[in-house]
Amino acid sequence: MPATFIRQFNFECESWKRILYFFREENVYYRNRLSEILNDAVNEELLERSEYFQGNFIMSDETIHWLVDEIHQHIKFLSQNIATDTQILELVIRNHQKLKKDVEKAEEVLFNLKKEFNEFLAESVVGYYN
Repeated sequence: MPATFIRQFNFECESWKRILYFFREENVYYRNRLSEILNDAVNEELLERSEYFQGNFIMSDETIHWLVDEIHQHIKFLSQNIATDTQILELVIRNHQKLKKDVEKAEEVLFNLKKEFNEFLAESVVGYYN
């Protein structure tokens, strides 16, 4: 595999990790905000929705952790000398494409969760809807 090919794959992997780390920090931020809300007066509906979001934030963290591990394994594999074996090269390319799709899907899900949480806050806590 040409060196430029490997460098590009490594660049993409590092970019994915940065995005995932950002979402992990966002999850911490949103869980802290959720905790603040629950310290105030709480009704049953608010509590149920809060549990829903808490569960989704936990699942998101697990997904992020899994994806970062997969990316680290992929980077490790890229660092090995794989230029001579066509089958391994094809496997690396397929794995890279799969990781790309997985990260893109995770970004979409995490963005939608963030949007849904903000709408929930606007409706339930602040009392208005955009």
